[in-house]
Amino acid sequence: PVSFAEKSGTQIKVGKKLTGSGTAGLRLLKMQGGTTHTRIPDLCTAELSAETEEQAERILERLAVFAEKTGWTLSGKREGSKVFLRSEGKTGHPYTPRLAQNAISQLIMFLDKLGIQGEAGGIVHIFRQKIGMEYFGESLGIDREDESGFLTFSNTIINLDEEEFSAVFSMYRPYYYPMEELTADIEKALSPAGIRVVSGHCSPGVMRNKNSPVIQKLASIYGEYTGRDSTPRAVGGTYSKWIPTIQGFGAIFPGTKDMCHVVDESVRVEELILLGKIYGTAIYELATMDL
Repeated sequence: PVSFAEKSGTQIKVGKKLTGSGTAGLRLLKMQGGTTHTRIPDLCTAELSAETEEQAERILERLAVFAEKTGWTLSGKREGSKVFLRSEGKTGHPYTPRLAQNAISQLIMFLDKLGIQGEAGGIVHIFRQKIGMEYFGESLGIDREDESGFLTFSNTIINLDEEEFSAVFSMYRPYYYPMEELTADIEKALSPAGIRVVSGHCSPGVMRNKNSPVIQKLASIYGEYTGRDSTPRAVGGTYSKWIPTIQGFGAIFPGTKDMCHVVDESVRVEELILLGKIYGTAIYELATMDL
């Protein structure tokens, strides 16, 4: 039904310059995953340089065991002492990270078991330690909740080579958790590895009076057509963040699988027809209300 509050869509980029030389042992040469902050990545790749071909072969053997144990789709190949790894997950929206499978996080969990040397190894370790497979930023110390909802966290982009590392975190931040505080908390958590916040961007949060005439009118229309609980909720990411005179209203019904921002995005025909009736009535009622 109608929404009276929305969390802030927030993106924070972190990074670090790397020396890229003088490191012996197993090295992480490249890592790349994700292309946009609006989707949880379903693919992440990495290139490793082992000291010997035997060590490279053992990495692939450990990868096979790890993939079987976790059930994750992880694969690799060897070219001499170079190892190329591939992690495949399931894409989804950062608002609901539990419905996806982050390919970056999967690969990080394996890489940290290998004892990678140098600065790249330190980055992998702290990402496994402070992020891992978590959705709410608990180990980063940023898990928060208020009337608008709870914080959700996703590492949506990662890029690493021998000169530079960067990553983008996509979050939905509770209304009363200031951007400045969130940024400081993330930098504090990652600073042991020399990682700093590079930039940040956010959309406004929303907090409206749930008893206002417009919200109550929309709620009553929803209840009339569906027979469901029409209590206003705190949910969604809509243009009400930018336009103060509009509200989030629909469009996914309770119990319906959320197909937003995924492969084969779709809506059931019977629900589309019901939405047309609800929205048509809402447009008429709002147009004739004395506001």
